[in-house]
Amino acid sequence: MATALRSFDLMQIGKETTKGTRVAATKKLVGQGYLTEEIDRYYSNYPRGVRGTVGGDGVAIRKGTRWTWETELNAEEILWPLHMGLKGGITASGTTAKTWTFSPELTGAPTLTSATIECIQSDGSTNHIVTEAGYALVDTLKLDWAMNQVGKMSWSGFARARQSDTPTGSLTPYSSREELVTPLLAVYADTSWAGLGGTALAGVVRSASAEVAFGNAPDYTFGQRSDLDFSQHKYGPVGLKLNLTMELNATGASEFANWRAGTRRFVRLSQVGSVGEAGTPDILKEVRIDASCRISAAPQFSDDGDFRLVSLQMDAVYDSTASKIFEVTAVNLLASL
Repeated sequence: MATALRSFDLMQIGKETTKGTRVAATKKLVGQGYLTEEIDRYYSNYPRGVRGTVGGDGVAIRKGTRWTWETELNAEEILWPLHMGLKGGITASGTTAKTWTFSPELTGAPTLTSATIECIQSDGSTNHIVTEAGYALVDTLKLDWAMNQVGKMSWSGFARARQSDTPTGSLTPYSSREELVTPLLAVYADTSWAGLGGTALAGVVRSASAEVAFGNAPDYTFGQRSDLDFSQHKYGPVGLKLNLTMELNATGASEFANWRAGTRRFVRLSQVGSVGEAGTPDILKEVRIDASCRISAAPQFSDDGDFRLVSLQMDAVYDSTASKIFEVTAVNLLASL
């Protein structure tokens, strides 16, 4: 009997019209990850007149699904975690290049787009495990940039209890999907939201990461759900953490001084693709993060051979002048999700 191979793993996704009403997947995702079924069971341990473990096989009291996904950073697939975690219902603007702008809703409940996810683990001919789950939302998105590499993207979330269904066939990845390489990342640090993108940290940044905590969580309430899963979702505060490692030259030293002084930094990370150049109007691929940041911890020092590096940890913080905390923008060739 053949064993499941990692190369046959498959995850597919489709946008739901009504949260929890499952739909057929519409797009194949490129990457790796799993849907993990959750089943909590209660085992009664009241005395039964025997000296040993009692409680039988237990009774299920809660079900749900967790999932994670890891892939290369690209301006196409990032639309899914942003719609499912930060703000749903976003439409693109532009003619050839489409701009998608995601700002967290700071004064009320976020409007999110839920999805149905299909996960298949197979040996190439037999699907050993097929998991489908609806009402899928995202709670965490992480982007990583290492020097002279391809950018990485990972996201995780939750969904209702696993269902059994036939996987949607004949799906393909986005035809315009492009892996974004880290030499085309630009980092800026300025003194106001209006000045974002004005001062480049050129020739100094070695690595960067950004992690968004969307604040979404499943909400388990009474409601006679036979699947024993959540009835709705709930939301909490949204947050963003940035980490920059840079060479300790005059620029790195000035950021160290900003930490000492408690000076707010307005940071832009602009990752463009190979089609178009940073700062020109013909950018066709970009993932951009704008954030109002405080340097939240003492800078850490390390060495690369004989060269000294400094690492900064920043937290996004609300800016009352611009009424913003952070914003994520994707530019691609897609007119719809």
